Formats: sequence, structure tokens, C-alpha cells
Amino acid sequence: MEGHIVYRLDELLKERGITASKLKTDTGVRLAAFKDGCYVHTEMIDRVCDYLNVEPYEVFEVVFDEDTETEETGCGPDERRTADGL
Repeated sequence: MEGHIVYRLDELLKERGITASKLKTDTGVRLAAFKDGCYVHTEMIDRVCDYLNVEPYEVFEVVFDEDTETEETGCGPDERRTADGL
């Protein structure tokens, strides 16, 4: 069974009243890096988690389904992350 990653960073920022601009200023991490769904470096994840005082599982969710669409992440089929490839 395949799965895909759902990024919850938008929700976390909204809950805390933090803009994408403030995130970039304070951490050096662009929100767009998470939105495109492609490769996000662990250093970026660490910075965001430290900044928001959360754990990675609060930023990412793996959703398992039978029909994972490439369009959900915006990545090509060879770049798309699957639950098996995490």
C-alpha cells in the first residue's frame, strides 16, 4: 500500500499567528520548501521544529491510500515520496 506525506506546517503557523515571511526571517527556512513536497533537508526540519517547539510527526503526516496522486506533491513520479521510501 502506498502513501503520501501531508505537510501540516501551514496549519501550525496559522495556529500560532506566524507568517511565512516571519518563518523565513527567524529560521532561514522558506515555507515553499515544505509546500512543494519534494526534498526537505533534515536540518530544515530541525530548525522549524525547534522554532515551533514541536516534533516532526506534528509537521508531517503519512497518509496511506490506494490511489496516491503525483499532483498532490507536485513532484515527478521518480521524486514522489511514498511511505515505503521514508
